Amino acid sequence: MNRLKLLTMATLMALTITACDEGEPPITDIPPPPTPVGTISGTVTIDGTGATGITATLSSGATTATGAGGTFSFAGVEAGSYTVTISGYPADAAFPSATQAATIASDGQTVQLNFAGEYIRSSSVVGSVVAADPMMMGSDSNGDMLELRPELELLPDMLDGITVTLEGENTMAEPQSTMEGGFAFTGLRAGSYTVTISGYPDDVKFDTPSMTVEVGVGEVGMAEFEGAYIRTAAVEGRVIIE
Repeated sequence: MNRLKLLTMATLMALTITACDEGEPPITDIPPPPTPVGTISGTVTIDGTGATGITATLSSGATTATGAGGTFSFAGVEAGSYTVTISGYPADAAFPSATQAATIASDGQTVQLNFAGEYIRSSSVVGSVVAADPMMMGSDSNGDMLELRPELELLPDMLDGITVTLEGENTMAEPQSTMEGGFAFTGLRAGSYTVTISGYPDDVKFDTPSMTVEVGVGEVGMAEFEGAYIRTAAVEGRVIIE
């Protein structure tokens, strides 16, 4: 009798385990959702014009350079908070900030950053245009002028109305006319400039009517033109005593 009970119980347990195995699906790992990715793009402008060749660096380490119109773009950026820093722009350009923050929060999101800068125009080129009288100067064996004779206490003439032209890659200055022999070009970018004078009197000679001046940010460059009056006329005569 006991054996029969034991056999019955064992059979019921086996049927129960079999039923459970056949009715429940197998346990498997559920894959995580895909990481959202987006795009961080922007533009770099100086005085309103797109700046090409400027380096943009994403805080993740990725770098790119601005193309036509000053644009840049980082695609496939995973969700998170980042910064973008620009570098390699001209030394005389200034931006409110060279670093901006960007956050990708959803898949397909595009974040636009704009870096708007301007050129620093704090340099100047100033000078004068003068002419001295060689008759009041000492001269060497070649007829070239030496220092003004101190005993004469005469200063060179300041030439008015002389046209002064400033040329250079960064200039937008209009030609000027000297006043009291002087001129001044202000509000310039740092760089190399060529200063040329013209329209001076025919009886004045300059060794060179043009010179190059280099100025840095905030610097003042000097262009001094020193000429001499041409004295070729002579007065002849005879003194007769009877």
